[in-house]
Amino acid sequence: MFKHDLKSHNFYLNNDEIPEYRLHYNLIKGGKVMAIDHIFINPEIKSNLVNELIKFALSYARTNHLKVMPLGPTILAYFQENQLSLANLVYKPSLR
Repeated sequence: MFKHDLKSHNFYLNNDEIPEYRLHYNLIKGGKVMAIDHIFINPEIKSNLVNELIKFALSYARTNHLKVMPLGPTILAYFQENQLSLANLVYKPSLR
């Protein structure tokens, strides 16, 4: 259902080659932090699979021992709603 394009740093769900949902990230801090900066949701699509797409991306982060820096409004809202379960996954910069 969901796909991961390592080259373009996108997780996505396509229906007949039309992007419905796409989550974009950049690897920063020497490839140890996944900075999720944008989630595209096709306004013509009525289903609500965005949370499943986020879970898919976070599963990849966990499996690959990455921390996550949520930057876009959708991913920030998801992290706020799930603070307790995501506390060990969120990137916390040091003040040094």
